[in-house]
Amino acid sequence: MARKKPVILGWSQFRRRQEGAVAVEFALVITLLLFILGGVIDFGHYLYLRHVATTASREGARFGVVYAKDRPSDSDITAYITSKYSAVLGGCDGSGPKVTVTRAGATSGSDLTVRVETTKEWFMLKAFISTLPSADALYKPSGVTVMKLE
Repeated sequence: MARKKPVILGWSQFRRRQEGAVAVEFALVITLLLFILGGVIDFGHYLYLRHVATTASREGARFGVVYAKDRPSDSDITAYITSKYSAVLGGCDGSGPKVTVTRAGATSGSDLTVRVETTKEWFMLKAFISTLPSADALYKPSGVTVMKLE
């Protein structure tokens, strides 16, 4: 029995073969899709932190305005928010949320402003976020609530 000669492909036949093309296309597309998915998850985490900071500021302001006698001090409001939300709003350095309490006065009807601010560590967009013009605002999800003392 005669042995078959190995087939030597010419240039025109080589260009028509596509056995590895699908793997190369998949590698290119999956990289792009994973990057986009990571960016969506990262931005969703930012929106979640902003929502929790807003909720914490509302809850702290409500805690500060409800009591007619023995109103909580600014440090009591800060301790209340920190103890309740430090696990979620711990920030990338683990220091906890930054709480700022401002009072327009101590009498009923005056404003109490509570601002809760935390930091966000961008995982996927870290390389591109520093080139944005308002990068400081993106790093600090925050919530502000103003309520009148009862």
